[in-house]
Amino acid sequence: MVSTEFPHLAQMRSLSECAQIDQIDVDELTERSFKSEFVNCQRPLLVKRAVRHWSAFERWQSPQYLCDAVGEKIVHVQVAPMIEYPRPSLVERMEKSLQAMSFREFVDKILNDERGYHSIHSCPMSPPAPLGPLEGDVGGLAFLPNPATARWYRNRAFIYRGSYSDWHYHPADENFLCQIRGDKEVLLLPPDERSFQTVNEIARKVGYVYDVDRQRFPSYGGLRPYRATLSAGDALYIPTFWWHAVEAPQTDWGISVAWVWRSPNHLFDPRLPGVRQILKRASFSPRGLFTAGVALYSYAYGTVSPGVRRARSRYSKTDA
Repeated sequence: MVSTEFPHLAQMRSLSECAQIDQIDVDELTERSFKSEFVNCQRPLLVKRAVRHWSAFERWQSPQYLCDAVGEKIVHVQVAPMIEYPRPSLVERMEKSLQAMSFREFVDKILNDERGYHSIHSCPMSPPAPLGPLEGDVGGLAFLPNPATARWYRNRAFIYRGSYSDWHYHPADENFLCQIRGDKEVLLLPPDERSFQTVNEIARKVGYVYDVDRQRFPSYGGLRPYRATLSAGDALYIPTFWWHAVEAPQTDWGISVAWVWRSPNHLFDPRLPGVRQILKRASFSPRGLFTAGVALYSYAYGTVSPGVRRARSRYSKTDA
């Protein structure tokens, strides 16, 4: 039976069949163990109680506080599942799924009992973005005291009642999905050839990767995702090139923050199909030589560090 709380994720596979991501309490995690056992090995991790010390964890429970901070700024609200890699034919449909309204009007909508999708999706938390006034409520992580500034992404907030983000991965910058209010369910696929080819084929031909026709794409049913269940205060480490889909129930409103920092160069491993795709696209660009050099460095790093190589091969079948 398909889950009524997480219908899109459960269309792929019964959530009870998914392997759980490793988890640890924040008090048991050190900077050294996090970097050596998880970042260097590109291994996801659910950190319990990771962001309970943030001011946001207390202040953002109050809709009035949020409205006082953001006020009448105009926000763009997603009112349908978020398609991450739409075909050109779906762009118009995606544009129609966005509605502009004042932040106060949006808060009114997510506080009522109406079911449906109402989500501020991935809004930067720095001026002049509408949620910029909330930036000071987000702190750091005890086990990552001096993170390098992200190259591509910025810290972003998601405020919603009912939301779904379709399968996608981040090709740059390490990411923590931090849950401030409510619960969220996340499925993840390792960055191996099988996941890459299967999800890319569906996205290329259909434009989205939910409600998949299993007869047309039989390989989709063979994928075995990992699962993470986030409660308020938790943070999920999602390494680069890991496919993930995220869903929140429509029974209550919630808030998440994507907290990012720069990926070390040695994670740009050309054994991963996502990296090879970037190398192919960059081959004739001005940064092509630099990109190839970073990939070569990463390959050498994995080769001379047997522990890292073995850990990566646990999730990636592309190792030689």
